[in-house]
Order: sequence, then structure tokens, then C-alpha cells
Amino acid sequence: MNRYAEGEESAFAEVYDELAPALHRYLRRIVRSESIAEDLLQQTFLNMHRARGRFIGGSRVEPWAYAIAHSCALTWLRREGSRKTEASASEDTPSEATAENDVRATELWKKMARELDKISPKLRESFLLVRLEGLTHAEAAYVLGIPASTVKLRAHRATLRLRMRFTRSGEREAPR
Repeated sequence: MNRYAEGEESAFAEVYDELAPALHRYLRRIVRSESIAEDLLQQTFLNMHRARGRFIGGSRVEPWAYAIAHSCALTWLRREGSRKTEASASEDTPSEATAENDVRATELWKKMARELDKISPKLRESFLLVRLEGLTHAEAAYVLGIPASTVKLRAHRATLRLRMRFTRSGEREAPR
């Protein structure tokens, strides 16, 4: 990103290739639609392009990119209101599952998605960024515009609620 921010146009392809898969997954989890996530991903990279001059050289690009993606998703959600998108079940399943556990992974992911929908959006956002996207508490705090201690608390509370729901239903595998 440093090279691109300094004007090296060819570096954009590297930035895109590195960040697009994770940002797309994150956006898809938020909006629950493959096509809308694709549109928001393009908007995210357009906003990154426009803001590249404000990128602080030497800093990590991931939190900055997630913050822009998060902002794009929130703008879309506000515009659409609380209306649910019509996403197929296959769009909400992870594509990384291996052939031998594909069915089980799909079942667990569907259950996890249903349970995530039941917790508050604030807890869900922190959980997604920290537990599923792998951002640090500080990076997630930057994305959400809140203190790191708040992110840590929200992610922990979301984990506890999900664990309780999985345990109550008899599932052996609960979120960690």
C-alpha cells in the first residue's frame, strides 16, 4: 500500500489481490448477500483509491481497509434500513471446507449465522472482526471507532452468548 499511496499505480493489483478475499468475506457476513458484498467490495476499493493520499506510510493496511469496508457496509445498511437481503444458504457457507467435512461445516456455519443474527449488532461486529477476521482488538477498535477495551468486552460477550446457545442445544463444537 505504501508504494500505491506514493503514486505507483501498478502496486494497486498487489493490494487488491492481498486484501480482496478477506474484505469480501467480511462484507458478505455483514450484508448476507453475495452480489451486494461484491458491489460493496468495489466501493471499498474505490474509496481506498480516493483516500490513498491519506494513508499513513509504514502502518498496517488491513485495519485501514477494514474501516473503509465497514463504513461502506454501514452506509448500505442505513440506506436499506433493517430489511433483510435475500441471500441463499450457499452464500453464507465458508468455501474453505474440505470435501470430507463439507456437510458438517455447512450445518455448523448455518447454525452459527443464525445465532449471530440473534445477538446485538455491536457484539456481532466485534466478534466478526476479532474472532473470524483475525484482527487484533486494537485494529478492530480502529475499524469500529471505539476503544480496544470495548471491542474486547463485546467480542468476549458475543463468544459467551454463542457458546451458551451451542451448549444448550447439545452441540459439541462451540465458538472459542
